[in-house]
Amino acid sequence: IGIALVMLLFIPVYSSAFLILVVAFILNIIFQFFIPAEAAALPSIVHKGNLLAANALFQFTPTAALIIGSSRAGPIVSHFGYVPIFIFGSGTMLATFFVRRFLPAMPAEKHMAYGGEKEGLVGLIVLTKKHTKEGLRFILSNNKVWAAIFVLSFIQATASTVAALGPGFMEQILKIEATDASLILLLPTGIGLLAGAAMTIKFGQRTPHRFIVTRGFIICGSALIALALTPVVGAYLSHREFLVSTLRPFSKAFTVSIWVSFFALFVGFGLAQVIIPAQTSLQTSTPSHLRGRVFAVWAILIAVGVSIPALVAGAIADVFGVVTSMIIVGVVVVVV
Repeated sequence: IGIALVMLLFIPVYSSAFLILVVAFILNIIFQFFIPAEAAALPSIVHKGNLLAANALFQFTPTAALIIGSSRAGPIVSHFGYVPIFIFGSGTMLATFFVRRFLPAMPAEKHMAYGGEKEGLVGLIVLTKKHTKEGLRFILSNNKVWAAIFVLSFIQATASTVAALGPGFMEQILKIEATDASLILLLPTGIGLLAGAAMTIKFGQRTPHRFIVTRGFIICGSALIALALTPVVGAYLSHREFLVSTLRPFSKAFTVSIWVSFFALFVGFGLAQVIIPAQTSLQTSTPSHLRGRVFAVWAILIAVGVSIPALVAGAIADVFGVVTSMIIVGVVVVVV
């Protein structure tokens, strides 16, 4: 309900960049409660043997929604403005509040602070410090857990860096309008994620998780390198679509768009092969009473891993160039 209400706040403030940032900040604070609880709850309602497939579906559904939403948002905004988007988003979040009533009951455990039942702000602070210490102690003492958290944080940081470099890559290198990124980068990446999730559901149970993650890193990193080298190879071959100097829509750069979309498809496929088994490993390696704390730490690391690369990616691209920066990211992903 909180997310649905805050999302409506975008309507009166959408003309103010500062107020949009304030509302987005509040929305992300709420998400920091929601996302760890969501991921931590999955092992409580799914049998361990089906957890890999459940995590694949867990990635499949929001990715499918992202593909549908990103492909329809542009035309809706063009014809009706931003207001219907925020109303629809708020309505869908409100609908999830009623859908969650069909989930099995997951009663909260009783927690204690200072030897007595927690109550008030002081008790909450003491309890938070205690649980944070316990969660960190467990993570650092369990190799499988901190390895899974590292993998998930690293791959999210990679995705954030590529997303930050994307607009510059589109306009400066490919000479395609950045507004078309949703069609030639985001859409194929999402389709690749869906394909990776489907393959995990079909074959993941018979393959060791470590092998799937390693394969995912190699595919994702190699595809990023190939994606970055696409304009270089095209210019070397003197293909006319790679030699233009003015911006154009993707429809005027069909060959460029096809190759970029092809490699973006494999980037998404590799991402799914990393995220799904790593998240499953994190869930199965964490006792139920510590799962919420561990996933909260993971959410914090994800937030840091997403924000820092987004802030420094532009500076890195200014120093090394967009293409070189993307190649470096791809090489690091393969090596890791």
